[in-house]
Amino acid sequence: MCKKLEEKLAYHYTKGVYAIWEEVEGFNISNVSVITGRGTVVTSTSAIPCAFKLNDLVLIYTDTEVVESIITGIQIGKNTYDDVADGTENVSLLLRGIEKDQIKSGDVLVLKPIS
Repeated sequence: MCKKLEEKLAYHYTKGVYAIWEEVEGFNISNVSVITGRGTVVTSTSAIPCAFKLNDLVLIYTDTEVVESIITGIQIGKNTYDDVADGTENVSLLLRGIEKDQIKSGDVLVLKPIS
């Protein structure tokens, strides 16, 4: 599943098409919050289609732009992890380098395609 997603994103990324969230299966952002001094936390309540790990470079597709960030923390429930498998639900990711007002509920977070 992730290979198809990477191919689709690589195509759209090179073409400069950003409003593709309807076509892309990714980490659907349900909630956005901030931990002062640490970063922005995004949460997904649905099952995620790809595995994520710490320090992964990710792209967040919003209505108008693509925001790039790095995963600096992963939490499921009250436990922290170094990685998370696909199919996991209720995952929170701590992201570095973005502000809360840059993203919102409904945006899609995916791994950045490696070129």
